Amino acid sequence: MAPLSKARRKEACELVIIAKCDGINTLDSKELRLVKRYMQEIGEESLEEAYKQALEEKKTSDTPAKTTKVQEKNSG
Repeated sequence: MAPLSKARRKEACELVIIAKCDGINTLDSKELRLVKRYMQEIGEESLEEAYKQALEEKKTSDTPAKTTKVQEKNSG
């Protein structure tokens, strides 16, 4: 199985966070499949551990974008 693309992985992270906060039953079957595939890819079986991993990934992916915006403001 090919690894998830960057965009699909980001979407999966957001869905894991939604599943943890709002409940797994709020996701449709397509979203559940993406969450399951993400969990397989990171090697986690529990939603709790996948949630922690998703938060870390989201935090690291948001940081460069914020840094770039700050640099643009400072130079502009």
